[in-house]
Amino acid sequence: MIGTGMGMKERRYSMRQQLSEFSRACKAEARGALLGHYGLMIGGFLLAASASFILLELSSAVFAVGGAAGIVLDSLASVLISAFAGLFQYGVSYVSLAALFGGQVSGADLLRGFRRGEADRVIRIELLPAAVSVLCGLPGEILGLHLGKAQAGSLLYWGVTGLGILTSFVISLLFSMAPYLLIDFPDMGAAEALRMSVRMTRRNMGKLLYLTFSFVPLFLLGLLSCGIADLWVAAYRRGAMAAAYCALAGKETGQNT
Repeated sequence: MIGTGMGMKERRYSMRQQLSEFSRACKAEARGALLGHYGLMIGGFLLAASASFILLELSSAVFAVGGAAGIVLDSLASVLISAFAGLFQYGVSYVSLAALFGGQVSGADLLRGFRRGEADRVIRIELLPAAVSVLCGLPGEILGLHLGKAQAGSLLYWGVTGLGILTSFVISLLFSMAPYLLIDFPDMGAAEALRMSVRMTRRNMGKLLYLTFSFVPLFLLGLLSCGIADLWVAAYRRGAMAAAYCALAGKETGQNT
């Protein structure tokens, strides 16, 4: 029994060590590759945020409907806006991946998702995760509408909302490799990229979760700068996710050759 207990502790320690080493390696590659590129990536995030804000304001003005119908219309608008913003996010992903291989990047690469032949594929890989994310949040929104002011003290409301957020987060990780696959394989279709992303990530979910949560302290520190520093953290995390893609795909980058 003692030997079994020690063996379990050793296995747990070994697993934590593997997760930590994977996270450190991805972060180290990202730091080395992104030097000189942070400003470009932050610009991409700002473009995506600005486009989303403008479109959200327009949709709110056009679809000023209350009740359940308003929730449905807002949800549809959110899916479409997220897919459109994904065109800019795709450019940021391209910069992060190209930087790992020592490629030359420029501001024009931030608009790469709008290129003919790529825009359709990018929107397709963005629509499904966006739709799933909105669907995960709908039960909480509808329940909140039903409860009204009582929602603040309702364990059911917060439980349903929390479960929706968690489910959306896990699904977003499952599809997180799709943009890199489209960049890496220009002839790959959107559906195939989504399927391959799920195959790559579901076997490595522990590594991706550990890597993602390792950025939480940095994001919290970024709040001290009114969120300005979080733009740098977001670029750093995107670079680490690109490095994670390379590691999961077994690719040698310019940082580790």
